Amino acid sequence: MDKFKHESTGTYQEQKWVVWGLDVWGHAPEECEYDDEDRPVECCSFTVNDRSKRGTVMIRCKGMRFNVGTEHEFESFSPNTDDVTKALVDAEYFVETAEIEADGESEFMLEVNRKSDGRPLLQLEREKEPS
Repeated sequence: MDKFKHESTGTYQEQKWVVWGLDVWGHAPEECEYDDEDRPVECCSFTVNDRSKRGTVMIRCKGMRFNVGTEHEFESFSPNTDDVTKALVDAEYFVETAEIEADGESEFMLEVNRKSDGRPLLQLEREKEPS
């Protein structure tokens, strides 16, 4: 039996996210050159050098309840890969099938990377709601 149960709440939340375009340096491992001792001659990874604001996107997030039946029960609305991909395609941003990696708190900052080699494509920051 799962000690910490989770379930869908059946609710959704529309979240506004700021979209950042990225200036990326580096190469995927298959693009790298190696010396005679199989050491990389060039950098075989990606680094984000800079970013620029490209606009905003609305993401529809499904509500989930965690720790159901305990005093620590809570509800969360975190976008998944399918939610983000759909929103970016609908908003006409050019995005291939996306892989999301959390940077810090996953409900506030997301990185959208190309699935085939991990190249960073976009960063998304959740727009803070007015207090």
